[in-house]
Amino acid sequence: MKELAQASFNNLKTLSLDKFEIRDDDSSSTLHVSNKSINHVDMQIICKMFSNGVVLKNLTEFRISDISSNTFGNEAMEAFANALSKGALINLEWLGLDGKTIGDKGMKTFAKAISKGALNNLQKLWLNGGEIGNEGMKALADALSNGALNKLNILCMDCNTIGDEGMKALAGALTNGALDNFKKLSLRYNKIGDEGVVELADALSKGGFQKLEELHLAANNIGDVSVAALAEVLSNGFLNKLTRFDLDRNHIGDEGMVALADALSKGALNNLTHVDLDRNYIGNKGIKALADVLSNSAMDRVKVSAHCTCQSLNPRPPS
Repeated sequence: MKELAQASFNNLKTLSLDKFEIRDDDSSSTLHVSNKSINHVDMQIICKMFSNGVVLKNLTEFRISDISSNTFGNEAMEAFANALSKGALINLEWLGLDGKTIGDKGMKTFAKAISKGALNNLQKLWLNGGEIGNEGMKALADALSNGALNKLNILCMDCNTIGDEGMKALAGALTNGALDNFKKLSLRYNKIGDEGVVELADALSKGGFQKLEELHLAANNIGDVSVAALAEVLSNGFLNKLTRFDLDRNHIGDEGMVALADALSKGALNNLTHVDLDRNYIGNKGIKALADVLSNSAMDRVKVSAHCTCQSLNPRPPS
């Protein structure tokens, strides 16, 4: 890894440390880095390289994607944010820092950097598998509300510890007019419950996320109350560009399913092709309500679970 800090890749456009490969898409040259986890020392070396204003000036993609192994954490995240503040990676369009020890402290430093104009060209941000909670999400949401990352259209923060307060902060950013270009939001495997999703529904009713195509909220604590709130918003024509809606592994029962089915029957989400409701607590009443809608639907596949017993409904008859 130390060789990276001394290397010069003036025309490099993609740096991928998913299985630790660096590649230059234009010239097809490839530099392989040993297949090992990235720790805080490695990340410090990478940040030293990024702090050089000449090296990697054309980089558009940087990804570290092995969640289970990477342990670079808050300290290295702060070093990375400081490198960004000095003008590193000004042309970056895709940033993926998936590591199990990134937390609120590192996120606050990162948010401060982007608030000062770093990563203005960023379109995709992956921060999966860390320890980012409400405070980290609040810091990010505040930065977004103030105009940071205004080209961002994909945000993935799966497998963190974000709860209702973090979701409320993101909803507040939506209400303030941020995230207009968003096409995909993924917050799977967090701790978001009804209170946070009700706030999200309120923000949606005010015109947020009108370009959103994918919403992934699997494996949270979402129940009937928030699904009913979302269904009401959907019935009014919001999120009409949504194609994928992921709510599996939550606490949705018949009441929430009936509300969602009612919204679909009124023409909500008419571009939807996939909704995942697997491993909830939906019984016969909810399944029947959904099946009735699917008989006239264009959706490709719907997965439903009744008390954790997987059932699959396919609206298309066999050919």
